[in-house]
Amino acid sequence: MGRTIRRTALVILGILLFSLLPPAVAANEEVVIEVEGFAVVREGNLVRARELAVSDGLRSAVEQVVGLLVDSRTRVRNYELIEDSILIRSTGYVAGYEILSTRLTGGTLEVRLRVRVRREELVRDLDHLQLTLYRANDPRVMVVIPEEHLRRPVPDPAAETEIIRRLVDAGFRLVDQTQVAKVRESEILRQALAGDDEAWRRLGAEYDAEILVTGEAFSEFVGNFRGLISCRARVEVRVIRVDTGEILTAYSVHESGVDISEAAAGKKALTKAGSSVADYLIEAIPSRLAGSRRGIQVFVKNLIFSELLLIERKLKETPLVDNVFIRDFTGGIARLDVETQLLPVQLGEEMTWWPEIPLEVTGISGAKVELEKKTLPGETIEEVAE
Repeated sequence: MGRTIRRTALVILGILLFSLLPPAVAANEEVVIEVEGFAVVREGNLVRARELAVSDGLRSAVEQVVGLLVDSRTRVRNYELIEDSILIRSTGYVAGYEILSTRLTGGTLEVRLRVRVRREELVRDLDHLQLTLYRANDPRVMVVIPEEHLRRPVPDPAAETEIIRRLVDAGFRLVDQTQVAKVRESEILRQALAGDDEAWRRLGAEYDAEILVTGEAFSEFVGNFRGLISCRARVEVRVIRVDTGEILTAYSVHESGVDISEAAAGKKALTKAGSSVADYLIEAIPSRLAGSRRGIQVFVKNLIFSELLLIERKLKETPLVDNVFIRDFTGGIARLDVETQLLPVQLGEEMTWWPEIPLEVTGISGAKVELEKKTLPGETIEEVAE
């Protein structure tokens, strides 16, 4: 098994263990938990079976710790999302572990582990959504929402500004708003709003964004009541995964604002609407991206059909991979859909460690891994593709 899965397993255990600790435990104290892990020995490979058994043990420890976490930290929201985030976190949580014993019974290897984990980092990350964002591959978000008051464009959009502020405070990485200003009234944004997939991809590529939050915001005069002016605002947004063009979610909200001037009342209504949209997005974006099964498109070049079948089999044997589907194979290029809890970079690294077929990663995006089969000395690409 590749180093990616090994590191993932270690982190899995660590994160889980952190969570499990009850609040009575001191923040810097290490917590020790003993667990068992199991794996089937395939083709007599005990080394790989031990790694798989350790991974299974770490996952089991995580489940136990999450149960304690829910009991002792009832204020934690999105329990299932946080649990999934813990399972995949890959740095900083495990203080150490040791294998206490191994036992082979009827082709199944059992290991018993003692794991030491730190609590402080996990509690901090849970409180700041960092785990869920990491599980979502820490996407860079671009927010661009043109705004109008009484059908006139607004140069300093209040709803967009409020959404950006709230997302930054929650821990999201965002494209700088000064760059966004260049796009707000552009033709490419109009094309994107009209549903042009290529326009979304061009925006994402130009501004290095994985997620695009876009839509429209309007405010209008309602009435004048004893010198106080009331305005009403509507904000509609769509959240788009740039590399695939998938609409992750959509949301709209109405809010009102009152002030002594129409401009100020409109701004208040739009700001309140932006805040309501941000409340939704802070929960919705990670939950849409970080589900227990992540869909990753895998493209591999320079293959023959028997090698494609080998890749399918190896993927199905990879820990944390749930399903594999061959979608297309033309001219030596294969496209597969993989349902997995791994991040794209982790899946790509795991595939490069397979001794049966030499692969190298040529590209990685938010939901896509591109690989190429290495040609052997004296072998041409044309011969490989035949």
